[in-house]
Amino acid sequence: MKIHAARLVTLLAALWCAEAWAQSSDEAHIELSRGPVAGSARVVGLGGAYSSIGEGLAGMSLNPATLGNRNHRMKRWWDWDAGAGLSFLPLDDTDYENDGQANTAVESQQIWQVGAMLQAGHLGFGWHWASRVYKVDRLGSHQAEFNFDEHLLGMGYHLERIGLSIGLSGIIESTRIDLQERGDFFDTTEASAKLGGTFDGGFSGFQVGAIYRPVNEPYRLGMSLRMTSEQTPLDEIDGEAFDERNVAVPNTVRSPTELRLGASWQFGKPYNPPRRFQSLGDLVSGRSAPGTSPAMEQKQEPESAAEQAEETGEETAPIEPPEPTNAEPEGSMEGVGDEPAPEASEPEEPAAAPEPTDDPEAPGDDEDPEEEPTEEEETPAEAPSDETPADEPPPESAPEGEPKLLAPAPWLTARRLTPRHMRTPDRPTAEPEEPKAPRFEEEASDEQMYALLALDLVVSPSQSLSSVTYKGPEGFAVDRDERAGTEWTAAVHAGAEFEPFPRWVKARLGTYYEPSRFEGVDGRGHVTGGFDVHFPHIWLVQRAVDRWSWDPRIVEWVDVPLMAQVTVDRAEHYLSIGISIGVWN
Repeated sequence: MKIHAARLVTLLAALWCAEAWAQSSDEAHIELSRGPVAGSARVVGLGGAYSSIGEGLAGMSLNPATLGNRNHRMKRWWDWDAGAGLSFLPLDDTDYENDGQANTAVESQQIWQVGAMLQAGHLGFGWHWASRVYKVDRLGSHQAEFNFDEHLLGMGYHLERIGLSIGLSGIIESTRIDLQERGDFFDTTEASAKLGGTFDGGFSGFQVGAIYRPVNEPYRLGMSLRMTSEQTPLDEIDGEAFDERNVAVPNTVRSPTELRLGASWQFGKPYNPPRRFQSLGDLVSGRSAPGTSPAMEQKQEPESAAEQAEETGEETAPIEPPEPTNAEPEGSMEGVGDEPAPEASEPEEPAAAPEPTDDPEAPGDDEDPEEEPTEEEETPAEAPSDETPADEPPPESAPEGEPKLLAPAPWLTARRLTPRHMRTPDRPTAEPEEPKAPRFEEEASDEQMYALLALDLVVSPSQSLSSVTYKGPEGFAVDRDERAGTEWTAAVHAGAEFEPFPRWVKARLGTYYEPSRFEGVDGRGHVTGGFDVHFPHIWLVQRAVDRWSWDPRIVEWVDVPLMAQVTVDRAEHYLSIGISIGVWN
């Protein structure tokens, strides 16, 4: 009897252990919700309302259609953007995940951001990496470091005829947990575990998006959809060390599905002007950029011709053509202009006859040159008699100058005016006053003030269809009793941007409502802000080159418009301060 009782106790103990093991195994799942807005300085400053703006690298993580949406200031057929940033999250009275618990068991938290993008015509490619890192103390001598990384590899294209940009990004998520022994200067890793995507290449999901930006309209509309699968364990090194130090390793890690809708308006500057860069089709066919106005094209043609003349050594070419075309008439005209008095005052002298006979086109060259002077004298004498009295002074003393001097000889007047017109080639080029075509009338200078308003709505479904229970990263690390992803959530984001000092300083203000993904915890409101400062390094280097005669190539080496960015995000039990460096657009 005692033997059967002992067997029964052993069986019950085994069942209890199995149940306890199954429960702990079922709870070893993490949901990586976005939580507060995390991104570039512009995204945070606008409160996360950026899915419809979609300019530069800043919008790639929210809407992959950003890769196909070119900034209206870009004039080259290709362009690029890059950025890097680090956000520090204070731990005192801080609830990063909005799970209702302060991060008292977390030693440090950071958010890293690095990315780059390249656009050629209407086609764009980009890469973006974001990492959330935080450390948890384990028994004083050790610590557990949790790294949640996300890589985005995307491509976008702009359909110009309908004003629609589309994009697609592949999502590569990974989770790494390191057990480290503290050292004086460096920590030593004793054990590590890694989880990754289940698809080929480590992909765990995708993100698709679109941006509608009608030409010459002050608004844009944006939409993006993000879907991911679970991360599963890839490898584990010395897993027993995790058990000894009471560090749990998750079975799966997953990000929630997310649908984002947005709209934005801009006042002051044109928001969606026609493109001013060459597309890939324009490059192949040799067409110029449509953003170049006709006046600019006319102005560029003589400049390019002058440059070619300098390169080929034909500097005198523009001056030579007028002289040989009218060499003979010019000689006769100079004679008339230099000594007009003898011709006008002594028309009856036969000595004046040879001058008109030198011109091959002069009338009267048919047969007898002796009869020509008498006929010529009669015709000019009759013409001025009809127009002016005989007592008037000679034509050379008239205030109107050369045209009246040549009035008695119509053929000389025509011959003289032609070279005069040709000797002033600057008149035709100076006549146009740089008119603008109607489609480019809305182009604005960088000095013009503007205001940008944006609004986003983000919806995420629940994880209730799954048979497992999810926790947040912090709750899982400190073994906290919580449940995440049990209900649908909706977030609202709004922001504004303006330039108090055009081309030098940009300022932003924003706000958003952050719902909680945790059961029994209410959402909270955020207030965000930030500014960008354009570095004056290009101007300073140019001044140094001019003053100390440095190598002018130095200006080309530093000709990258860099800027410093500062952002702040404040909410209940949350504060984030970010500093980053980017490219000014």
